[in-house]
Amino acid sequence: MGIASVQGRGFTLIELLVVLGIIMILISLLLPGLRGAREAARTTICLSNQKQIASAMATYANSSKEFIPREGTDVVEAQNEVQRRSRICWPVALRPFLDDRVSVNEDPNDLFANAPYYSDPSRPRDGHKVHYVVNAMPMVERGVVDVDARNYYWHRRGPEPLSRLQHPSGTLYMTEFSDDADSVVWNQLQGRPQEDLVWSQPYDIWDVLHLTRQSSQYRIAGNRHSGAGNATFLDGHALTMKRAELENVDTWDDRDYGIRDEKPNWAR
Repeated sequence: MGIASVQGRGFTLIELLVVLGIIMILISLLLPGLRGAREAARTTICLSNQKQIASAMATYANSSKEFIPREGTDVVEAQNEVQRRSRICWPVALRPFLDDRVSVNEDPNDLFANAPYYSDPSRPRDGHKVHYVVNAMPMVERGVVDVDARNYYWHRRGPEPLSRLQHPSGTLYMTEFSDDADSVVWNQLQGRPQEDLVWSQPYDIWDVLHLTRQSSQYRIAGNRHSGAGNATFLDGHALTMKRAELENVDTWDDRDYGIRDEKPNWAR
């Protein structure tokens, strides 16, 4: 009788609370590790995407007399399609070298909805489908950026041969695009033609304001990965860098100095 009573006795309320407390403690210990593992995986995917883009950039250069895409502009003064694409935006230029479904001569005009290689898995979801920005910084001299680039696109670094760039292993080509929390960039795209060539224009860096955290034009995500950000250099290597390094204009300095007036002849 005594043995049967003991065997039939259930858990008391206190015992259940103790078990639940132990389970909660174990969960609290495991969750940070799981979050860290997920973030590490997202960081790896982001770096892999950037390396693929850098590889596409090198392939593009081999097929275009060493020129690589940098700042992109839909040249509104153009008189034909060739002139309009003379400063082709990097997401449009490189996409055929990343995706065999895309032709060099015909844009899908899906606004990059079907371009997962341009997606940063750590970036908050919004309307943007391109999650990276490239270096179009117009350096006049060491530490000095051409401020006329704010008003004249032809002062920015457009398509340029790799042979002009003297420090590829120490010059950034790409990093992650900012969160655009206030939809400043996104709102600028609304109402514009639904074309890849048009919607790919905001994803470049050509002003110190793009590197200035307090500016509404801030375009980089320097703290997306535990206070750091992923970036790729002109020579193709990629790594995770501290926010201060990504915001330093010297990291974007390609050592190609001087004011360059590249205004097209048809726009003069």
